[in-house]
Amino acid sequence: ASAVAFVPLAWLLVARAPLGVAAKQFLVAAVTLFAVVGTDWATEPSFIQWANTLPDNATGNTLRWVADHLRIFPNAGEGLIQQVKHNFRGHGSYSLGEWHPRAVWYYFPVVLSAKLPEPLLVLTAGLLVLRPKRWLNPAGLIAVAYLLFSLSCRVQLGVRLVFPLVAMLNLAAVVAVARPTGWPARGESMIGSRSRREQALLAAFVALTALTSLLSWPHGLRFANHLWGGRERAAEVLTDSNYDWGQGLPELRQWYDGTRPLRLWYYGTDPACLLPPFELVQVNQIPNPSVDEVQRRTAGGYFAVGESFFTACPDRRPGTLAVINWLKGQIPAAVVGTFRVYVLPPP
Repeated sequence: ASAVAFVPLAWLLVARAPLGVAAKQFLVAAVTLFAVVGTDWATEPSFIQWANTLPDNATGNTLRWVADHLRIFPNAGEGLIQQVKHNFRGHGSYSLGEWHPRAVWYYFPVVLSAKLPEPLLVLTAGLLVLRPKRWLNPAGLIAVAYLLFSLSCRVQLGVRLVFPLVAMLNLAAVVAVARPTGWPARGESMIGSRSRREQALLAAFVALTALTSLLSWPHGLRFANHLWGGRERAAEVLTDSNYDWGQGLPELRQWYDGTRPLRLWYYGTDPACLLPPFELVQVNQIPNPSVDEVQRRTAGGYFAVGESFFTACPDRRPGTLAVINWLKGQIPAAVVGTFRVYVLPPP
């Protein structure tokens, strides 16, 4: 899910341009993309290799000449191809307390229902029931198209992959309240005249949304609305970038009392995990992980484990899963941010 898919969808719905104009716009966009993304102005070896396999005829000779002389930036094309291949391959995902080895169609609807703030959900539901024609403005149509497109997305790593959808939902709700007629005429402002009642509703919506953000600070990444139990239950519903990217290291450092070593099974990329007082014990990187091996490496100290390892550990080897199940059976000495902290006896 990216601008490669979102921008054409939005354009097709709202641009309303003649076909000839559309073709020129897409051509300019494609030429600009391939001209800007890259640095080498070199020939493409894989294109040359493929062209050399063609028969010795007019078509083959023409393509060989093109391959030998065409100097474009391949970076954009490689990026697009890799993105399409990534989405076709997909990978496992976690939602509603269950690990799925393959992508599931309902992932993004569930993510959105849990991660969107209550004011937006209530306003959108109210408008769809009471003023459905108002909500079907350009932003609302784009939001619907994005939601339908998300059902086919197989890279399911959090609401961040459909942020354009979230932006359009907010815009659709605001426009539906602010503009009674829905679609603006060409050249007319999207926001029409508003009554005092509509102004009050918009102000309340903005204020409540801001309040939701304020109350979530500084744990916005772990946010889940109260329909799903709030932050306390967020890890049961969703994980990975919706809950734990290892952002709890500062809290863990502040909590640490220095009485024993602090070993860390860390879900994140903050280089601070390599510095004292932390000692990395990445169970998913141990060649032959086992409960005995983990006990040996963490004996006599604290063992802080990132919450995402309990729900969506990408290492599905039996040994790693046995360690996770063993830890689930232990009672943590503390829960600090996104970490469960265990006290393991000395050897």
